[in-house]
Amino acid sequence: SDARVPLREWIESETEKRNSARQTTAFDETRDKKEWILRKTTVAFGITELLIHSREHSFTEPPSKLCSINNFSVRICDETAAAAVQFSQPAWKGIKGVDMISPQLSSNIVEPSFLCSSFFDDSDGVDQ
Repeated sequence: SDARVPLREWIESETEKRNSARQTTAFDETRDKKEWILRKTTVAFGITELLIHSREHSFTEPPSKLCSINNFSVRICDETAAAAVQFSQPAWKGIKGVDMISPQLSSNIVEPSFLCSSFFDDSDGVDQ
């Protein structure tokens, strides 16, 4: 089952998680930065797709309401499911989709086949 989190709350939560992770001794700055950027980019892509789709229809919402941070929510794995996969899967896999509240539209997030755990493998010393 998925949980819906308002976009503003999701952004604040991501920032808090990142800041608290920096306090741990096992913090990996490079890996954390890549995961953080990937999570933010994933959500931004979902929002972009929803905005593009909303323009294809004749909705009566003014652009300022469509683009408001309060008009979006992020669908994530519920906490029990997220805890179960936390160590076996990368952090961005917990993002299931993005929803637009008005007009009511949804965008599901599907991981591309080329994206795998090797994205975080820094053994060659070069960022991918």
